[in-house]
Amino acid sequence: MLECYFYRKFYPIYVEVPFTSGCGPESVCISGTEMLNRLFLIPILLLAVSLWFSCEQSDPESVRIENQDTREVTAPSGLVLREEPNTKSTKLALIPLGTRVQVLEEKSEAEQIGDATGRWLRVNHNGIRGWVFGAYLRNIQPAE
Repeated sequence: MLECYFYRKFYPIYVEVPFTSGCGPESVCISGTEMLNRLFLIPILLLAVSLWFSCEQSDPESVRIENQDTREVTAPSGLVLREEPNTKSTKLALIPLGTRVQVLEEKSEAEQIGDATGRWLRVNHNGIRGWVFGAYLRNIQPAE
């Protein structure tokens, strides 16, 4: 059985309105099965798009830390949390001396910045994830 739907334009979208007096020039006739297929396709597409954007893209040159460790900032003036692992990247926050951060990921290659040599670490600081230069963090021994 075919059901007719009249597409009424409400700027900027079209809304399907059941049309009972037969198919006219501004209506489209589709079967009930086709309508159900359209209704199920929308949530599936929305789920696929949301999963695509929720996946974090990992850098092949970094190592993800399985047992996330905690480290403490040793830079007297604080440590800059950045969007990307380089000194020209956008600053997200300034982490004060003595603050503990959770390490999520570590770059595999060491770099030298000024007199310090270290690796870039992706950390979580108060719910903000970003990159810090690891030369200004010290390992905290786990409590026994």
